[in-house]
Amino acid sequence: MIENFNNFIESEKILNVLQKHSWTKRPKSKFKFAYNYKGDIADYYLNISSKEKKITFEYILDLEIPKNKVYDFFILINCINEQSSDGYFSFNINQNIIKYHSSKNYFDNLTYENLLNLIDTNLELTSGLFHNFSLFVHNLAYGDINEQECIELMFLQIKGNA
Repeated sequence: MIENFNNFIESEKILNVLQKHSWTKRPKSKFKFAYNYKGDIADYYLNISSKEKKITFEYILDLEIPKNKVYDFFILINCINEQSSDGYFSFNINQNIIKYHSSKNYFDNLTYENLLNLIDTNLELTSGLFHNFSLFVHNLAYGDINEQECIELMFLQIKGNA
């Protein structure tokens, strides 16, 4: 399976799907399948891996959280994680790194078309989430908004896009 995954993920069609969502290959990374997206508020990094019939998407958001807002930020990601079924956010307080983890299990042999659709769907779902998340984290960190207002606005926005 790993050989197929490695061959599939480096194909031109997969790279076209990544480019369709404005992701580019990150050449200098310790991860084999690493990509980058330049956003308006933050830059995003994506590492894709496969192990034991599971494909993992690890997104890293390059968005600094001021020390005086870390507690509010923890409340925000906890509330988001409670309401999310597709993945979860984590925050490394020592490195000031925000990650979004999403894994998809598959039961049969992984086909090229399945991987293509899986990546396309995952990138589509996370692009809206990241835009809203980055905007509201930025407002929480640098604006005059508290975490409860931020949570209410974020989920109001998500419901409006559904």
